[in-house]
Amino acid sequence: PQAFEWFKKAADQGHADAQSALGIMYYLGKGVERDYKKAFEWFKKAADQGHADAQSALGTMYCFGKGVDKDYKQAVEWYKKAADQGHSNAQFEVGRMYYRKDFVDKDHKQGFEWIKKAADQGQ
Repeated sequence: PQAFEWFKKAADQGHADAQSALGIMYYLGKGVERDYKKAFEWFKKAADQGHADAQSALGTMYCFGKGVDKDYKQAVEWYKKAADQGHSNAQFEVGRMYYRKDFVDKDHKQGFEWIKKAADQGQ
């Protein structure tokens, strides 16, 4: 598809929004065959440039083991990077992880604070 080709050209030049868009296309199989490993690679390039949506996507991929081994510590780390930028879904996910002992050390106060930040944004 033409959209993929244009995103790819921009992504190859280091454009974080285009890199994240390619990650979404590969993750969802939109316009390309679904490939979680390629999605991870493109999200990582954008996330390393501070792209909050891509950072949140990496959190999800680490949390569920899509394209990468499950790693809750990495999931929390990437979600926090996005959450610190005000990404409401990432804020909710960080809060949820603090409520669930299997992700990080349980800390209901921290969990509440992150979930409230997300809720204040309508999440």
